[in-house]
Amino acid sequence: GGGVSANKNLRRQMEKAVKEKLPKVIYHEPGLKFTTDNAAMIAAAACFHLKRKKDWSKIETAANLRLG
Repeated sequence: GGGVSANKNLRRQMEKAVKEKLPKVIYHEPGLKFTTDNAAMIAAAACFHLKRKKDWSKIETAANLRLG
């Protein structure tokens, strides 16, 4: 597995945040064999947006958000 969801540090941070902030929620992680790169999903989403002629050039991003 690869991609962001395979990141051990991110997985631990997510588990900790869920336990602390959502104590009634049961936290589950996918097995590493199910954590793949997101490139195919991103390409598919781009294809659908292109077909709908949706203007996505003004999307705002925040790549450095913190968990919790």
